[in-house]
Amino acid sequence: LIRILEIRGSNDTMTAKLNVLASGRRYTLQIRSRLDLPVGIHRQTLTLITDNQQTPELKLELELEVTP
Repeated sequence: LIRILEIRGSNDTMTAKLNVLASGRRYTLQIRSRLDLPVGIHRQTLTLITDNQQTPELKLELELEVTP
């Protein structure tokens, strides 16, 4: 079991909301971008902080392309 305790973003281009379906087993992650992002590629790293000593954090690399 790995419980996710916290989510940290590397910048403010996107926000993440964690929904716990079954603690330590099943989650959904909702990602939203800022509405005022300029055209182009935007990247962010989300770090999921866990309670597991062998895997204290999980990193997710996100990429978003805003088109005109």
